Parts: sequence; C-alpha cells; structure tokens
Amino acid sequence: MSKENVIVGAGTMGSMIAAALRNTGQVGKLTMMRRETSRSSLDWSKVEVIWLAVKQQDLSTALADLPSLKNQLVISVMAGVSTQVLSQRTGETRVIRSMPNTPAKI
Repeated sequence: MSKENVIVGAGTMGSMIAAALRNTGQVGKLTMMRRETSRSSLDWSKVEVIWLAVKQQDLSTALADLPSLKNQLVISVMAGVSTQVLSQRTGETRVIRSMPNTPAKI
C-alpha cells in the first residue's frame, strides 16, 4: 500500500530519507517541506506519515507551521527530543524516534 509521506526538513537527513523512500517503490506521494514551502498547498487529510528531520532547536518553528495532526504517524530523526515530548507537542500518540546512520549512505 502506498502511503503519502511528508518530510519536514530538506537538509542532509531529510534528503537521505526521501531518497531511501523513493528507492523502495512503496511510497505514494512524497513531499519535502522546506521553510519556504506553503503548508496550505497540501491536503493534510491524505498524509499518513510525517517525518521530522529538523534540528532540535527548529522544532517549535517546524511544528508551528503544521496544521492540527489527526491520526498521522510521526517519525522523528531529531536527537535529544523524546517520544513523550513529540507526542505532547504534536498531539499524536503514534510517534517513533529513529536514529539513522548517515555514513551508512556512502
């Protein structure tokens, strides 16, 4: 089943996640959110997975730009932010914290 994914953060980690997801062939629509990307252009009711690939200090700004989340899976690759904090800040109960290894890409 194809899932619609949004990656918040278009740096090294976000780009690596996007490439890996595309390589699987299992992802439907994939949107990378940059600071200048309009959040209103997305149909958030169709988004199933939200990847948070921003620096810890940018979390508040990134979350302020998102609409109210409803039943989306939130996957974070941020260091130093617990699943409990992410759950409280996003309102989601389905939160995963992942620590990818960027050197493994090479």
